[in-house]
Amino acid sequence: MPWAVVGLWVAALVLLGPFAGTFSGIQQNRAVDHLPGSADSTRVARIQDELPGGESTDLVLVHHRDGGLTDADRQAAARQIDRLRAARD
Repeated sequence: MPWAVVGLWVAALVLLGPFAGTFSGIQQNRAVDHLPGSADSTRVARIQDELPGGESTDLVLVHHRDGGLTDADRQAAARQIDRLRAARD
């Protein structure tokens, strides 16, 4: 009787083994999946998903000011982007 149980387990493992790797492609274990929809990280993740090749992004810069960005903010952001591009090259 114990050999029958062992045999059933071995048979189950042999039959279900090929399917074990397919589940990793279905599940998503991103940290942002557990955050509120209004969180900044969640919003950035949604933007990343919409980008071409959204699986990975080297860098995402977010500039925010209540009431909208000023011209000075936009100029500061442009300088920051220029510095980052120079550092990359």
